[in-house]
Amino acid sequence: MPPLGAILGGVDFQQLHLTISSQTFATLAEAEAAGVPVIKYGLFIQSVVDFALIAFAIFMVVKVINRLQRQQADAPAEPAPTPEEVLLLREIRDALKK
Repeated sequence: MPPLGAILGGVDFQQLHLTISSQTFATLAEAEAAGVPVIKYGLFIQSVVDFALIAFAIFMVVKVINRLQRQQADAPAEPAPTPEEVLLLREIRDALKK
């Protein structure tokens, strides 16, 4: 994640590792080339950060979609047109009252 790495001062999470031996290696590639068992906890951290960012983005999209749907549901609906039969019956009722 270049933006997160820039914020944290250029830290590359993917290169973080722990070697399970008495030897020390400067990079992950050197440790893997030497065949030393390595715990790549940096990849786990990177995956968690990626997941959190993607989950937040999806959450925001769903939130906006729900807000738009709620606004459409709250919009006043046009009244249904009155059928012609009902109008005729009302006229007859009004004529009979007179």
